[in-house]
Amino acid sequence: MNCPLTLTEGVSVPIVCTIKYTCVKTPPQLMWSYSKGSINTIHEPMLGGVWEVKSVLTFIPASKDHSQILQCRALYSDINDLISPGPSCKLNVQYAPQNLSILLRGSAGGIKEGGHVSLSCVSDSNPPAFTYSWYRVINKDNIRLQAKTMDITVMNVTSEASEYYCSAQNDVGIGTSKPIHLVVQYAPRHLSVVVSGSASGIKEGGHVSLSCVSDSNPPAFTYSWYRVINKDNIRLMAETMDITLMNVTREESEYYCSAQNDVGIGTSKPIHLAIQYAPKNVSVLVRGSAHGVKEGDDVSLSCVSDSNPPAFTYSWHRVTSNETIQLQAEAMDITVENVTSDGNQYYCSAHNDVGIGTSKPLHLMVQYAPRHLSVVVSGSASGIKEGGHVSLSCVSDSNPPAFTYSWYRVINKDNIRLMAETMDITVENVTSEESEYYCSAQNDVGIGTSKPIHLAIQYAPRNLSVIVRWSSGGIKEGDRVSLSCVSDSNPPTFKYSWYRVMSNESVLLHEETMDITVENMTSEGVLYYCSAHNDVGFGTSTPIHLGDQYAPRNVSVLLRGSAGGIKEGDRVSLSCVSDSNPPAFTYSWYRVINKDNIRLMAETMDITVMNVTREESEYYCSAQNDVGIGTSKPIHLAIQYKPAILLQSSCVIGPEGVTCHCIAESNPPANITWERPENEDQLAHNSQLSSLIRGHRVTSTLQRVTVTRGEISCLATNKLGSAYRNFSLQKPDRHTNGLIIVPAVLFGVVVVLVTVVIYRRKTRTALLVVNEENKDNDTNVGVDDMILKNM
Repeated sequence: MNCPLTLTEGVSVPIVCTIKYTCVKTPPQLMWSYSKGSINTIHEPMLGGVWEVKSVLTFIPASKDHSQILQCRALYSDINDLISPGPSCKLNVQYAPQNLSILLRGSAGGIKEGGHVSLSCVSDSNPPAFTYSWYRVINKDNIRLQAKTMDITVMNVTSEASEYYCSAQNDVGIGTSKPIHLVVQYAPRHLSVVVSGSASGIKEGGHVSLSCVSDSNPPAFTYSWYRVINKDNIRLMAETMDITLMNVTREESEYYCSAQNDVGIGTSKPIHLAIQYAPKNVSVLVRGSAHGVKEGDDVSLSCVSDSNPPAFTYSWHRVTSNETIQLQAEAMDITVENVTSDGNQYYCSAHNDVGIGTSKPLHLMVQYAPRHLSVVVSGSASGIKEGGHVSLSCVSDSNPPAFTYSWYRVINKDNIRLMAETMDITVENVTSEESEYYCSAQNDVGIGTSKPIHLAIQYAPRNLSVIVRWSSGGIKEGDRVSLSCVSDSNPPTFKYSWYRVMSNESVLLHEETMDITVENMTSEGVLYYCSAHNDVGFGTSTPIHLGDQYAPRNVSVLLRGSAGGIKEGDRVSLSCVSDSNPPAFTYSWYRVINKDNIRLMAETMDITVMNVTREESEYYCSAQNDVGIGTSKPIHLAIQYKPAILLQSSCVIGPEGVTCHCIAESNPPANITWERPENEDQLAHNSQLSSLIRGHRVTSTLQRVTVTRGEISCLATNKLGSAYRNFSLQKPDRHTNGLIIVPAVLFGVVVVLVTVVIYRRKTRTALLVVNEENKDNDTNVGVDDMILKNM
């Protein structure tokens, strides 16, 4: 039998076994101890009657055949199936490395991340492997290592790079192991807090379940939980993986955890729980008001709040002095048009799925021009005496406060501007002739003007005269004569003294009244004079000689019984007082209308005028005795009447907006305000406003009005009543040339004309009149028993 020295796995090889025999009839059979492969038997004759049987075993050796015993045996059937053992051989099969595996060495306590581990590449091969290759698998990528030995040491092992395999090579071929996954132990990592059971959201005051999830080997066996409040970490009592928080709040909504195993500890990032809560810290924010909110402006308000989820609807309310009004707006931002300074407040409510929050009321600090101006007199508890001084303050309501003031003195209906520009002024050396003052105040919004104030200047009696009252036939010896001591004073005279002058000697009479009666007049030349006293001082008249005859002089009209002022339609008593000798025996009375002097029917010293009107308010008289006639200056009755708006009032559109003039006549002078009737909103503080007072006529000018539609109204008011006029606005076209059409004014013209005609007819019948000329010297009268005399 031929036995090869070496076999190679997978390479077919024939092995031949032969035996000679002579008995052809029963030749021997060759048998193999190896059952693989194919067997071919050949009988061939030899010389001398000898035969040879040849058995050829052809097989492909495998690694498991290595070191197997191969034997050829002969079976002789003619000798009782005798089996004769033949030659044998031991197979030497060479094969590539197989059954490779990686053997882990020296890791009884486990492999910890960052440590080292020894690996051996174990294989079965013939001949033994002589070279090795090592590979690390990272993310399915095979990375070949530098090592070429059977044993390697991996340093600083990680759980991410924990898969290895090897290959071994001999002369036959190469074999590769399966990958081995190193079980690397590592501390908890990739920790996170997982919120469970909050599909509909976590509401403030509710509860929430938290889990501390981590990746670790071996698994974590203990946990710690922390709450973060104002950057402080507060450890909770729980030490389990899962916890439940009760009564959660948005202030305590940040949590984190840590997990620990035998290797170490890992900590999660904080998780901020999205706690749902009703709107809080709701407030009203004013937008776009860097320079302040002016009366008449449009103001944008925003309802800002802190809520989760965000507010989806809003409610707005206006708070007035006596009620709260819900506005129609439901948005976060609203615009309040044409704001006023009436003290209104605004607040809002914000709504989300959790609840409602409401802001505190916001008081809009609306800027407006000075208004409600008045002149306040200070330091005059005992009265203002002529020649003294008085302190005046220009008091107003404005926002921002007024920064400049103007002061005016009214003398004979002329407005004289003073030099002062401060809120408080001191007027030195005051006189009764210069006792009327008013002021104006200005801030960044506009100007306001006060009504005139008439200072009640106190002065001693002056312009005293003795008035003789007697019969028309003159004074005869033995007659009774009435004398009156008339004077002008403030406060009124409370005491009189009478004197008789005889032989250059003044004798004080016992009478202390305004009027005395001299009994049993004598023809001797006797002089009489009087003195009048009030709290300020006294004055003395010029002596009158009852015996000297002279025409009436110092004639004046005395107004009686008008302490509260004369109102249109009242009745008024007038006396024609004069100094004459003999006394006047006849009188004439005149009314001045449009410079025409109309003589009245009355011829007495005292008359009563019924149903007085401002058109018929000027009177004078003349007194006559046997010597001649004297005539008084006209007296102008200060008839008080309610305002009337004149036809000259108008509104015109110009390049800078609407300019309106409202002209009103009244006594006392009217206070004029501007309004928009549809909005009930004054315009005077929204534009430039100025006023001019001349006598009983007040002209109010409103400039730079930005509205060009709707109506603008002026309202003139005094203590007796008011007048109202609307100006309808429309934008000008090329035919109107900038003039605003004012149908309301045209209608007012017709009404005024009809009223005047009826009124004139009614008042014409009150008194009988005759013509005379004298109206240029006007005098206002309004004090009881005041004598206005020719100076």
